[in-house]
Amino acid sequence: MNRILTVTPMLALPILAYHFIVVSSATNGIDAALASSIFTLPMLSGGRWTLTLSDIILVFGLAMLFIEIVRATSTRSTSLINHGVSTALLIFCLIEFLALRSFATSTFFLLMVMALLDVMAGFMVTIVSARRDFGVGDQFSG
Repeated sequence: MNRILTVTPMLALPILAYHFIVVSSATNGIDAALASSIFTLPMLSGGRWTLTLSDIILVFGLAMLFIEIVRATSTRSTSLINHGVSTALLIFCLIEFLALRSFATSTFFLLMVMALLDVMAGFMVTIVSARRDFGVGDQFSG
């Protein structure tokens, strides 16, 4: 069970949450569900800050992206599997974004960008970490 958790990308959680919202909001539409206000907070400036469901999903996605980047520093074999699954998640999101109307929203686009950053940063951090572990560096560049 622990191995499954280490290879599963954490960004799958906000993407699954978005899928759940799509399924549960079939009657009202995804745009209305994402724009629904969670709470409104009066500010000192006199303005009002409204937190929406879309905002919560994006903050959750950013938190999971942070965890993924921290996890990418591992050079274990499960890290490589995690990168492969993260790449598959990105491709899955791209297909949904292009092909399904409920996923053609700015919220899902930003989740997909987070998945792209996860893939790019994960591979880059792993390469840098592996170079340090094996002692390959600038001493061979002349």
